[in-house]
Amino acid sequence: MNEQQSEQSYKREPILERNFNNVKKEDQRIALLATLLTAEKTASTLIISDGEKKVTCISPSDELFERIEVGKHYRFIGIPLFFEEGFELRLELVQEMNDVSKNLYTKTFNKLLWQ
Repeated sequence: MNEQQSEQSYKREPILERNFNNVKKEDQRIALLATLLTAEKTASTLIISDGEKKVTCISPSDELFERIEVGKHYRFIGIPLFFEEGFELRLELVQEMNDVSKNLYTKTFNKLLWQ
């Protein structure tokens, strides 16, 4: 395998900013702004909400559970895993967004011209 083939095989898909309502089956990596409702370390799962819908997230690391707090706002980045009634999110990254104005973030998000 040459260097160009090696780089191509490890290329990550770009992160698409999504709302809970507009996640598409063809999305490979997404970011969701949400509030953490529950965190179950023993099951390695989190439940997040946008205020209307809930999504289960699967965490690859127990370390995350030491750093997050229920009730705070985060940007959850990961790979959506689809099933008949919706999707789960396999987490890659969690970014704290508690100090970011949710209204301003939503306004900015709604001004995306292309994605």
